[in-house]
Amino acid sequence: MDAIAPTSHDSLPTDVRQGIGRKYLLPLYGVAVLIIATIFGALDRQMVVLLADPISKSLDLSDGQIGVLLGLGLTLCSGLAAVPLGWLADRYDRRKILAACLLLWAAATAGCGFADNFTEMLIAAAVMGLGESGVSPIVWGLIPQIVPERYRLLANGVFMLAANLGWGLGIWAAGVIVDNVDVLRPFLPFALQDIDPWRVAFVAVALPGPVIAVLLLLIRTYHQAASAAGEVEETIMTMRSYIRDHIHTLATVFVGIGFLMFGVAASTNWIPTLAARSFGVSTGEISAASGSAYFFGTLGGGAAYFIFGPMLRRKIGAGAAIWAYVITLAMASVMSVAVLFARSANDIFILFGLQYGTTIFASTFTPTLLQDMTPANLRSRVVGIAVTIGFSLSALGPLAVGTLSDQIAGVPDHIRIAVVVMSTGGLLMGSLLMFLGRKSFVRTVEASRPRMSQMSQ
Repeated sequence: MDAIAPTSHDSLPTDVRQGIGRKYLLPLYGVAVLIIATIFGALDRQMVVLLADPISKSLDLSDGQIGVLLGLGLTLCSGLAAVPLGWLADRYDRRKILAACLLLWAAATAGCGFADNFTEMLIAAAVMGLGESGVSPIVWGLIPQIVPERYRLLANGVFMLAANLGWGLGIWAAGVIVDNVDVLRPFLPFALQDIDPWRVAFVAVALPGPVIAVLLLLIRTYHQAASAAGEVEETIMTMRSYIRDHIHTLATVFVGIGFLMFGVAASTNWIPTLAARSFGVSTGEISAASGSAYFFGTLGGGAAYFIFGPMLRRKIGAGAAIWAYVITLAMASVMSVAVLFARSANDIFILFGLQYGTTIFASTFTPTLLQDMTPANLRSRVVGIAVTIGFSLSALGPLAVGTLSDQIAGVPDHIRIAVVVMSTGGLLMGSLLMFLGRKSFVRTVEASRPRMSQMSQ
């Protein structure tokens, strides 16, 4: 009897091969490119955070000005354009809009390297924030267009975990770039080879932007087919009616997410400066420790998500994400208070990693949470509103820390006290608001789900 040759993709019919590509390879490529773009944005943003101290010394900035730069400049502007970009994303090609946003924030990153004073740095950071504001409303609206429904929860989780790992990778890569600027100098134009190391770093990380923009344009989207049992009849709402009918959910859930971001931003944006001033650690040491905290915190929170997330979903249903927020934000506030008792930079980064890991468990639910509670025709705009509220409150986190630090400058270890007060308060407020919105959220999800109508015979 003749041996049966092993089946390869080349031996399959053309329509089958196309089906495999459409089902697996194209969605995988799309999610991978979205992850790369998000990591690139994280790298750019982390450059500003990591280099806050050398920027402060070079441009003679106060703690209050650094707070404005990190808060109002970088973070608040990330929220201001989210709704307009969401409006565009609901009407036009999300891939093209995201590629344009990426080119904008890459140019602004290079602009940070050429800033000569606080005003110029603030403008460059603000433009960077405006470009990055499109990431969440566009990406979270784009994933359902490139990933089949049955894999959406998994894709959202993978994307969020990879993106959060990207924050750790971003700050680690930023430290490597700063510590190796002499290697990069020969590749710069002659006029730029004598500039400060932090300026070289900003220019270097802006360079991959155009390449990633092209990769975004190559993502393939598709429209999901009707199920075999019936066809999906999309729930169509106007923006006005949606807000009117679900204002309690929007207020509690969106502001709750915002206070999570406030609390996390109060610590993440100031931990490097706190470690440098309190314990005299170098930029390289800070980047390694911060990157490790992000990395292991993300792995721990991600492992908890994949282990306990499905269990919560089965037992609680749509409200699982809300309860994840309630519990983990309360836990994270305990880690924040413990920073007061840290006796070394390592203690601070360990506590930060634990705090970050607990919030990762909840925040990994965020894309699915927002997609579930929003009709498809409003998805990017509603996510844009969530981003605007979230980033607006997040912007106040580092600003509040810097302002409080200046006000209590005569108190020993004033930066640490300011970080703990603002971070703990934000996390506890977020936990409370999510608890108050748990019932209305479930009702909003039910109202936003597509209806199933029997196919005509």
